[in-house]
Amino acid sequence: PFHVGKASVRENLISQRAQEHGIPIIYVNLVGGQDDLIFDGRSYYFNKEGEKVVQAKAFQEDLLFFPLNEKANNCPQEDMLKDVFDALVLGVRDYIHKNNFRKVVIGLSGGIDSAVTVAIAVKALGAENVIGVTMPSKFSSVGSVKDSQQLATNLEITMYTLPIKECFESYLKSVEPLF
Repeated sequence: PFHVGKASVRENLISQRAQEHGIPIIYVNLVGGQDDLIFDGRSYYFNKEGEKVVQAKAFQEDLLFFPLNEKANNCPQEDMLKDVFDALVLGVRDYIHKNNFRKVVIGLSGGIDSAVTVAIAVKALGAENVIGVTMPSKFSSVGSVKDSQQLATNLEITMYTLPIKECFESYLKSVEPLF
C-alpha cells in the first residue's frame, strides 16, 4: 500500500535486487482504494543493471508495452505533494463508487480544511456531484461565509446556506437543566 515516500523506497529495493542478481525485474502493483488502504499502481520494469526502464502511471490504471532489452529511460520522478493529493482523490473516488453513493455533501467553513476537502471531492467526483453547505451562526464571521461562497463559485459546486442560529439556541435551551 501507498505511503508518502514509498515510491523511492520501492524503486531502490527493486534496483538493488536487479543488480544483485543480474536479472531484469518487472514489478506489478495494484491500483485503487480499499477502506484505509490506497494502492498507487506505478508498476515498473528494471533492467538487469538496476536501471528503471519504464514506469506505469501513478494512481490510475495503465497498460505498458516495452521491449525487454530496452535501456533506461526518463521515467517520472516521485512528487510527494502530488502523490498525497492523487492518493486522496483515488481513495475518495473508490470509496464513493464502491459504496454506490452518487453525491457528497460537505460543510463549508470558509477555512483551509473544508477548502482542501471540497477540492479533493471535486477532483474525485466532478463538481456536479459535490454539494456544499454553509451553516452561519453567531460564531461565523462575514469573511468565512463569503470565503465559502467564493470557494463554491470557483469550484462550480452547488452551495446551500442553512443558518443554524435557531437550532443552536434550541439546543442550548434543551441542555440547560443539565448545567
